[in-house]
Amino acid sequence: MNEIQQENICGEPKNKGFKPIHDLFIKNNFELTRNEETELVYSNKKNQYDEFLIRVELDQIVTSVPIINSNVAFRSIHKNYWDTSEFLQLHLENYINNINNINNETQLPSEKEYHSD
Repeated sequence: MNEIQQENICGEPKNKGFKPIHDLFIKNNFELTRNEETELVYSNKKNQYDEFLIRVELDQIVTSVPIINSNVAFRSIHKNYWDTSEFLQLHLENYINNINNINNETQLPSEKEYHSD
């Protein structure tokens, strides 16, 4: 990756309409892996295959959100930035909650649950 590509990915989103949702992704351990005026991709730092995609087209905004423990994504179409940002925020929060639940379920108990354990 050359220096210009790295600068585009590391900085603020080129499409300023998604600045508020950008901060939420960064706060939740995602990184901006594609940063173009018409397309943004946020990838989970721990699982690069979990990506949130935003593609701005002439008359619509297309999003793709990952489905946990699956190799498919959910695609939706929106008419404006507000609806798109609300949709992405809801699905990012659900994603984070589901990941946390999975992580909590896979942890072994730290103490005995029953006297016979």
